[in-house]
Amino acid sequence: MVRSAIPPLLLLAPFWLLPASLYVHLEMTAPIYIWALLMSLALNKVWRRYRLAQHNLDPNLVDEINREKNAQNHEAYIRGTGRARKKRSGNPTAARSRRCGAGRSL
Repeated sequence: MVRSAIPPLLLLAPFWLLPASLYVHLEMTAPIYIWALLMSLALNKVWRRYRLAQHNLDPNLVDEINREKNAQNHEAYIRGTGRARKKRSGNPTAARSRRCGAGRSL
C-alpha cells in the first residue's frame, strides 16, 4: 500500500505551494489522494493478474495463498453439505442462446 501511496502524493505536492489556508489545501488534495488510494487498493488484484498473464504465468497464482488458507474450510463445507461446486464446461454463449431460444426457426 505504501508503494501506491507515494506517486499521488508527489503529484499533489505542488498544490501545497499555492498560498492558501490549511483547509483549502486539504480540500484540494485530500479527495484526489483518497480516491487514488482506493482505486489502487481495488485494482491491485486485477493489475497483478494482468502482469502474471503478461509474463506467461498462471493468473490464478494471485489467489493461491488465500486458497491454501481456506482449503480446510472449503473441505469442511463439502463434507457438511455433501456436494461440491460444479465446474462449468462448454461454450457459455451457446448455452445462453439455447435458453433464450435464439437460432430457432419459426
